[in-house]
This record gives sequence, structure tokens and C-alpha cells, in this order.
Amino acid sequence: MSCRNYEANLMGNLKDLLARLKSGSYQAPPVRRAHIPKNEHETRPIGIPTVEDKIAQHAIVMLLEPIYELDFHTFSFGFRRGR
Repeated sequence: MSCRNYEANLMGNLKDLLARLKSGSYQAPPVRRAHIPKNEHETRPIGIPTVEDKIAQHAIVMLLEPIYELDFHTFSFGFRRGR
């Protein structure tokens, strides 16, 4: 589903996603594979998640980041916002 299609019924889609996340019935769909050029002779596979999966991932990050940020050392920089 594209962003525009998802946005057409945004509140309904978000409520449905939230209900599935809370009930534990949400199952991430398979990522779409694409191959991008690595050099003249090789390509590199990348995974492209669905719109709904990106939304779910971001929502979970928003919940967990403030909790776990307190446990990280000040000198730890890997994959942390603003670091």
C-alpha cells in the first residue's frame, strides 16, 4: 500500500494498526527486495519495508527510546539521535 492510499483513511488505518499491535496479532509483512548498483559489476540487495511497518517501527522507537536512553553511557554514540 502506498503512502497516499494509507493516508486516504489515515485514522482508520492507524486505529487498526494500533489494535493489532496491542493484541499481538500484528505480523510484519515481508520486505520488498531491490538491488542497487555497488560497482560496475555487482549489485547490493536492500530491503524496503512497507508503509505500515515503518509506522509501527517508529511508534515503538518513540516508546522505547526515552526508557533506554537513561541506561546508555554518555560516550556511547551508536545509532542514537543527536550523537
